[in-house]
Amino acid sequence: MMPNMNGEELFLRILKDSKYNAVPFIISTANMEEGVKYRQLKNGVYDYIMKPFKVKELIFKINNVIDFKKNIEKKLSPDPFSKVTIKLSEKILSLQLIQSYVKN
Repeated sequence: MMPNMNGEELFLRILKDSKYNAVPFIISTANMEEGVKYRQLKNGVYDYIMKPFKVKELIFKINNVIDFKKNIEKKLSPDPFSKVTIKLSEKILSLQLIQSYVKN
């Protein structure tokens, strides 16, 4: 048990700070009450791990969160080559316009 406050109280305090909005929290607890687990999940906990736990389980959960984040970033970020293609297309179009003006 943590001194002064429990993990749920700590999580709720951290959650109030907007700079942690994008941090996925995995709560580790010995509290076996289902109500506590569901309340924490409802409050925004990403995942839950019961004590005692195997470190391997925690590592898998953390890696899954990291992989999920990378996949979302990959899907939402523009292809860097598309920017290059757009810039090249703009330059080609500009050159074509200049050439047409010079010819006329």
